[in-house]
Amino acid sequence: MGDSGSFDRPSGEPTETTENGDEQYISTREAATLLGVNRATVINWARQGRFGAIQYGSRGIYRFDRAEIVDFLNKSRLRFADGGDPQRRAADD
Repeated sequence: MGDSGSFDRPSGEPTETTENGDEQYISTREAATLLGVNRATVINWARQGRFGAIQYGSRGIYRFDRAEIVDFLNKSRLRFADGGDPQRRAADD
């Protein structure tokens, strides 16, 4: 940790930010939370080519482009013909 108490990134880790200051690259945990799946599923999907990933370091740490994960999430959501959300409808049943 640095003097400010913020997390110091390991050397070589992507640090780009978007125009609004959000980090462009997110961790496996953050991607899993956005997608609502396990971290292992996120890595498996990246290996299958469903979305891109950056792998670096001796431990093989993954980082994901936040915009690509959000795009994948939006494209993969099923919609009913009436425009309803199947997850919300399942909760109502």
